[in-house]
Amino acid sequence: MSKLQKNCEACAALITVRVADHKRGWGRFCDKSCAAAHKVGMRPRDVNAEHAKSSPWAASCVAARIAAGVDAWPAAPRIREQVGKAKVRPIYHSPANCRACGEAINGPGYCDECDAEDQALHDNEAGWDGHKAAA
Repeated sequence: MSKLQKNCEACAALITVRVADHKRGWGRFCDKSCAAAHKVGMRPRDVNAEHAKSSPWAASCVAARIAAGVDAWPAAPRIREQVGKAKVRPIYHSPANCRACGEAINGPGYCDECDAEDQALHDNEAGWDGHKAAA
């Protein structure tokens, strides 16, 4: 089982990832807190002492960096240099059509507009469950 080094996309810490996971598009973050932080827009530039005062995530990242004894995490070597040729094949779903409007989409289900409309209708009617009690 071969492994390679990458930088976490949220905090830039060095992480070790299996090549198979890298090819699947996994192994982008060092832990779940970094994955959640990345979803809300945190990036390596946010890991600093000023941001650590207001963000527990940034505080833990700064503490980990201080414990490792570095001011900034080093950049991981390029994937090609570590493995040779590691090509990531994107996973494409079979072409399909939207269930509501029939527009061509990539994968089963609804297109973005129909999905948003369906979710809005569902949210609008969610409060009406059981509003008429049987007497």
